[in-house]
Amino acid sequence: MMEASGVRSVIEALDPVAGGPAAERMRALLDANRPDLRYLVARVSGGAAQRIASICAAVLAEAGAPTGLFDREPMLPTGPLDDALYARAGRLVLSAASQLGLQRPELGELSRREVEVALALTAFAEASLRVVVLVEEEPGADIALGVADADVTVLGRLGEDVVEGVLARLPEGRPVVSAPQEPAVRARIESFAVERALPLLLGGRDFSSEDTEGSTDVIVAGERYAALPRGKHTAGWELGTGIAAALGVGALGVRMRTEWVFAGAHAAARRQ
Repeated sequence: MMEASGVRSVIEALDPVAGGPAAERMRALLDANRPDLRYLVARVSGGAAQRIASICAAVLAEAGAPTGLFDREPMLPTGPLDDALYARAGRLVLSAASQLGLQRPELGELSRREVEVALALTAFAEASLRVVVLVEEEPGADIALGVADADVTVLGRLGEDVVEGVLARLPEGRPVVSAPQEPAVRARIESFAVERALPLLLGGRDFSSEDTEGSTDVIVAGERYAALPRGKHTAGWELGTGIAAALGVGALGVRMRTEWVFAGAHAAARRQ
């Protein structure tokens, strides 16, 4: 039975970047290794994605939903993957990759990143997580991560140069949470949501933040979460977006209470 060190050796030997139809190949790998356990997925894209994702995950964790974070490396609520979990997930993914190579040779060789992403998503299922938050500071740059289906998409600050690409990748019919945006970007997001009938929770319209010295009031759909702590590197709008994101995920099946929002904000602030 291959141990963690063996799995790492196989993955490290793969090409960092592979040619050919990368998105189609990654989608086929995920389909070949789809776990029995289905967790909710939130994708956070754009400016301040990491801080927004961390706040969202902290609130969900306080609500009793074990939540993983995935940027470059997968993180469980307890920290990095341990060797046993890494090996178990790795064996499943490498087996699926081998079968895919035999059945769909036209897709070409898998890249290291494609296998790493599939391993992380499999490990999250093996760890029985309830929610996974995917982090994309640069929207669309990580093709392998971008293929994973999201139940909720959270938009950080977006520039006019990237907003169309981000909107084009939004899943049909699934909810979107957007940070407050500059007027032109906000107008485009609003019009796109109307055109595609996407549920939209929009910063500056449906939720807002009011900063005081050292704390922030966050107001979501008329409910005020007062005097929440901000991390030393966190802006009030980032805190508000992270909380709105957690509430958006919660609407899909995670029970939320006001006290858990407060506890999550405190936990996120302590980690900075």
